[in-house]
Parts: sequence; structure tokens; C-alpha cells
Amino acid sequence: LVIGSIYTQAQSDSTGKSFTDIFQLRGYVKNMQGFQMADLNYVSHSNLIHNRLNFRAYVSPTVTFGVELRNRVFTGDQVNFNPVFAQSVSKDHGLIDLNWAWLDEPGIVGVSQIDRAWVKYNRQGWDITLGRQRINWGVNTFWNSNDLLNTFNLVDFDYEERPGTDAVRVQRYFKNY
Repeated sequence: LVIGSIYTQAQSDSTGKSFTDIFQLRGYVKNMQGFQMADLNYVSHSNLIHNRLNFRAYVSPTVTFGVELRNRVFTGDQVNFNPVFAQSVSKDHGLIDLNWAWLDEPGIVGVSQIDRAWVKYNRQGWDITLGRQRINWGVNTFWNSNDLLNTFNLVDFDYEERPGTDAVRVQRYFKNY
């Protein structure tokens, strides 16, 4: 579901690059409702509004910064019947805790997470990335036996971006750099 889009255009600086050539902001908003019937007498209802913002800054031909943020608002029975719901969805397993629950009221929980924040240096075939980043060790339909940093639950289709890992990644390209 696309709510809307914004297009901006700015003047060029002295190098001929416009604001949109240097800075990039992308994202989306989605709404997911869930129903669960334990028996015929009760239907449990939950709702999740999920927003993602991906920011890039191309500060030079060799240096790029990236920050990616996800915001979630949970409502319904999953929140009502679990008094520690906010603490359970705002856990961060990285070196620095970049999650925070900014709304924890009866029936509603709001959580934000910076799940990627990195700087990348790329020059003459070398690609060095430092920070919280997505490291993909392989691509497969359901599961990669060698993708130890990015294991995930197959039924968690809410988080298609997959979490980042705090790491230093060094890559060397030997052809066509």
C-alpha cells in the first residue's frame, strides 16, 4: 500500500551535484492485522503499523554514510495480555542498544530501532564498511545453512529488510572495479 510520494529538486552546488544527488531518503509504511481463534468463543485481534526510513549521504565519490530506521506501533490483544510486551520487542543484541520504546500504554506500544548505521569507503576495488550493516552470506529461497549472522524466522514476513550486524566488512574486487 503506497500512501503517497514526495519528489523534490534542488539547485546544483559548485560541483554540479544537486541535493538529491548527495542525500537520499526512502521508506514505506505498511499496516498488518492479525486474528487468532483459540476456540469458537474468542477471536484475538492484533495490529501492527510498520514504517521504515532509509537515509544515505554520498559525501564524496569514495565515502557513503547510511542510517536505516524502523518504527513500529503495536495494538490489540498481544499488547493487552503481555505486561512486558514493550521490553520484549525493544531488545537489541548489538554492541550498542539502538532500540527504544517511546510509547508504552495500555493497549498500545511504539518502538523505534536504528537497525543499520554505517560508513563505507570504496576505492580502487576495495570496499570497507564499518558499523551496523546487513551482511548476507548467501541467497536462497528459505534458509542458507552458511548465513550464521542472519538467521530468521520464516513466518516473520513483517521484517523483509532483515536486521543488521555490528561488524567491519572488507571486500576486494579483482576485476572491473
